[in-house]
Amino acid sequence: MATHNKRIAHYTPRIADRICEHIALGGTIKAALTQEPLGPSLATFWKWLDAYPEFRDKFERAQQLQATMHADRILEMATEVISSPNKAGAYKVASDILKWQAEIRDPKKYGQKVQHELKAPPLKAEDLKAEIKRLEEELGVGTDVKQEPNKATLQAPEQLQ
Repeated sequence: MATHNKRIAHYTPRIADRICEHIALGGTIKAALTQEPLGPSLATFWKWLDAYPEFRDKFERAQQLQATMHADRILEMATEVISSPNKAGAYKVASDILKWQAEIRDPKKYGQKVQHELKAPPLKAEDLKAEIKRLEEELGVGTDVKQEPNKATLQAPEQLQ
């Protein structure tokens, strides 16, 4: 990877806005930093995200908007593949990548929804207490269980031999 001899960039809201706008419109971080004449290096970009909460918020919003751009592009590709069915494989690969990118950029909106089903009915309070008591008795723990002290542990170490 080539290194750029850029001057040290200083954070300004205007630079941050332009970087985030480029990202929101579908650009990569690298492309956004390269396009911005006063933009930071990649290392400085990551530092800005930690140092400036407002920049981090703008960046996260830009990624969410970029996810929507990816979803729109997938719809466009679906239309395009109808006129070029011989390129269906390439469209499939590209749409899978865009779908994955949308999922990681805005998981609440585009992430896979996981549904958990509760198969057993919830226990009533008295049933739950009874089950806890049963388990405590089975395991020999709890406040009501009286245990005989182990005689070996009460003896002095020299008496154990």
